[in-house]
Amino acid sequence: MIEIRYKDNLEASDVAGRTIAEARTLYKTDFNIADKAAAFLNGKKVMPAGEATTILNDKDTLVFKASRGNRAIYMVAALLLAMAITGGIFAYGFNSATATINATIANSDFVIVTANTSSTPSWTSHGLHKSQTGSGTLFDIDTASPGYTGDFSATISLANSGDLSSVYRNLTLSLEVRDSGNNLVDINGDNTADSSDFTLLTLENSTVTVSINQAAPDVYTVILKNGYYICNAGNISWTASSRTPMLYCEVAQK
Repeated sequence: MIEIRYKDNLEASDVAGRTIAEARTLYKTDFNIADKAAAFLNGKKVMPAGEATTILNDKDTLVFKASRGNRAIYMVAALLLAMAITGGIFAYGFNSATATINATIANSDFVIVTANTSSTPSWTSHGLHKSQTGSGTLFDIDTASPGYTGDFSATISLANSGDLSSVYRNLTLSLEVRDSGNNLVDINGDNTADSSDFTLLTLENSTVTVSINQAAPDVYTVILKNGYYICNAGNISWTASSRTPMLYCEVAQK
């Protein structure tokens, strides 16, 4: 029996006494042997001219192997093409230009935010005490001095809410904004300044944001409209910082 192989095809065939050329013809269709596949008899390559005269003997191994010459050519061609494309990219890379953007840096903020202490809210806390906070001024937001005409938002936060929670069971502050003429400012985006234009700053909601659409630059004041608190049971660990709300205001362009 002769063992005949081509790629994944293998068969033991009774073709002893026949030539390699005859074996190729017999298995060309079944194994789909390529015309340029080389013949190897017992591990030795047989030249195409010798296939018709080389007789197969019992227990021979005949292997057909597809030629890889074309693949090498394709790889070289692909490499040359890649080099040509890469070279083109590098060549075009030398054709460049620069452009300059003139950016002017101002040494001032677009708004000025300051604490307004003209009427600072004040109250006295006692253990298990419940009371009103009263009203007062908190911050001024000045867009007139810098001349900023755009819209903006202001975020007000309780900076020490952790300390406050040791003193207060509940702390609710109602905030509103007024312009330099003491007119109520629309902060809820409905384009109408009315009694609904306020926001609640609490221990649970310790950050609020108000939006202001300017008609013209002005000085705006964030005001504590009113509020109330309920204290926990008194404790000697209470300090001035734990009883006193510390507010922080940050303004951003819209």
